[in-house]
Amino acid sequence: MPPASATALVSSPMVVARAGADRRMVRALDAEGTALMFPIVAHGHPPRAPAGSRRARTLRGSPRTGGVRPNPSATVAGMTVTTLTDETFESALTSADVAIVILSDDFCASCGSYGEVVETVAGRLQEQASFFRVTRESAPEVFASSGVTQVPTTVVFREGMLLHLDSGTHTEENLEKLVHLFAEADLEEMRHAVEEQGTTVIGQD
Repeated sequence: MPPASATALVSSPMVVARAGADRRMVRALDAEGTALMFPIVAHGHPPRAPAGSRRARTLRGSPRTGGVRPNPSATVAGMTVTTLTDETFESALTSADVAIVILSDDFCASCGSYGEVVETVAGRLQEQASFFRVTRESAPEVFASSGVTQVPTTVVFREGMLLHLDSGTHTEENLEKLVHLFAEADLEEMRHAVEEQGTTVIGQD
């Protein structure tokens, strides 16, 4: 099966990012039309990148497995998921090519079981992505600014640009597919859609 275009890889009829007129702010609308924001400053991209929330359905397609750039910030065994604070959030995402951020709560039962899934996948994909955890307790300012109300929530960044956000949990297989999909997607194509057309789709059907 030939690989889909970057636009198709991140297509969703419900979550659409709109670039602000000054190119400094990108907004995302969730399924109810509520604007959500996610704070991030990285590599010259908008200082506030979007966050839209809608539980993703089963990932479609067969991700390619080759051509992924090695992750320069891959962690060692036993430290596959790093918990971020308000102080370390920005620098961590700036240094990562592909960043998988899990927003969770220390008192959330499903977050604990999903955390085990993430740890397992992170151990296998250390060379493809950096894995991070943000909780209400570890980074209250980041968490509050994001507008996210459901946990766990999985967020994918490439070079500091938000590409995907969904609430709920993934199986190990689907989380691996998610990492490969966005690690292999054409980042310039998605950035061009924002800068030239004013809109691009984030999230996934």
